[in-house]
Amino acid sequence: MTGTDIPEQRPEQVERIRSLDPLAADVVLRDLARRNAAGDVAGLAAMLRDLLPSPAVADGLDVAEAMAAMRDLGFLLGSIRRHDTEPVTLVPQVVPVLRLLGERTRMVPRDTVLHYGTWNPPDERCRAYTDDPQEGYLQESVRMVFADLYAALEISRDLLDRPPTEDGFADRLHAFADHLGILVDSMDLVIRKVTRSSSPTGSARTWSRWSSTAKPGSARRRRNSRSGCSTSCCGRPSVRTRSTARSGGPWCPTARPGGGRPTRCGPSGAAWAAG
Repeated sequence: MTGTDIPEQRPEQVERIRSLDPLAADVVLRDLARRNAAGDVAGLAAMLRDLLPSPAVADGLDVAEAMAAMRDLGFLLGSIRRHDTEPVTLVPQVVPVLRLLGERTRMVPRDTVLHYGTWNPPDERCRAYTDDPQEGYLQESVRMVFADLYAALEISRDLLDRPPTEDGFADRLHAFADHLGILVDSMDLVIRKVTRSSSPTGSARTWSRWSSTAKPGSARRRRNSRSGCSTSCCGRPSVRTRSTARSGGPWCPTARPGGGRPTRCGPSGAAWAAG
């Protein structure tokens, strides 16, 4: 089973998951940023206990409701863990509930980047670890890729059993690449809007450690040579994405964000790393 086989991962279902509040967490989570800033682990644990449904209630949720519940519990789990405390030690009764939610959604029994970004409402109900506007850009960098990434997966499924010589194959392949261009736009958004300072309240690196699923250093982005180059330096096929369309030229691995045509390209394509 692939991601595109799961109804709740189709774009038309994303809005439903965002709209759901099965644990009545809207009001409670408004206090999350303040408690995180204060390092109030006891208060965070109390919030988790208050929101935690019984196993019987969790077992009665449908798939979309279970995803929304995991989203809201995940923000509290990640907050407690960020303060160097294991949440399951403070609230051990969360374990069977997480397992039930994982089984119901056919996902790992914890929050993921989909819960943090894609299934997180982008309006006044948005869940966040901090009150820093930069976190909103991090979340939007996840939200903005979903529809295009889903469309790219659908195209790849369609092309899987088709011969490359078939009429229209190349056009579909270029459409696939165009959809993937949103990934570059997402990285560029973070580079432009999120600082990489070591401040405990003002850095992408800090937020990369908030989520219970994130790895330190995940804010660092790298663009490599897979998108190809049509300049004479390497001769690989041009791939025109949304980012390159803004600049009017093909993309090469040595190009900087914004899309300027490069002067040269190494034999295997040079890598570009943010910062």
